[in-house]
Amino acid sequence: MLQHFRLAQYRFVLAALDPIFMPPYAGSTLRGGFGQAFKSLVCVLRKGKGKGERETQETECKDCTMRTVCPFAYILETEPCADAVQLRTYSDVPRPFVLDPLETKGNYRPGREFEFLLSLIGRA
Repeated sequence: MLQHFRLAQYRFVLAALDPIFMPPYAGSTLRGGFGQAFKSLVCVLRKGKGKGERETQETECKDCTMRTVCPFAYILETEPCADAVQLRTYSDVPRPFVLDPLETKGNYRPGREFEFLLSLIGRA
C-alpha cells in the first residue's frame, strides 16, 4: 500500500514587498495567502477585477460545476472521495498539504526574506 504513497516537499524563500507583521503562529496567515493566490491562479470561473479591486467569484466553490476537477477544491476544500470507506460520512476531511512556517514571525521590512515549507501529499 505504501508503494503508492507520494509526498513532495518544497522550500519557499520570499521577500516582503511591503512592511508586514507575522504573528507568532504564522501558519494560518501563510495558509490564507496561499489559498488566495492559488485560487486566483486556477479558478476558471473567476470574474475580472478593476484597478484596486479584489477578484470576485461568480460561483461559490461548493456550487461550482468544475469542483470535481478543480485543483483548488481538491487541495483547499477537500471532500472525501466518492468511493471512500473510512471518511464517507464526513463533509470535510484533512487537507493533502502541510505548511510549515519555520521561524516566520515578527516584523518584515521590504526586502527581508522569510521561509516556509510546503508538503504535498498524494495527488496534490
